[in-house]
Amino acid sequence: MSKKIPKKARASMAQNKLRSEGAEFLVLANLLIRDIQATKAYSNFPGWDVLAVNPKTGKQAR
Repeated sequence: MSKKIPKKARASMAQNKLRSEGAEFLVLANLLIRDIQATKAYSNFPGWDVLAVNPKTGKQAR
């Protein structure tokens, strides 16, 4: 029994995009607070949104 969500409660595509961008910045901020070098792709770059790098080893995490 699924209930229909009222139109007012549904998030628009713009709201979803804004939340997604906000979440990426939150992840980036948390990495930087922990002294982990990280950057964010500012356009729709396929494959990754946030990149963290260990400068000593050169290893990357996406």
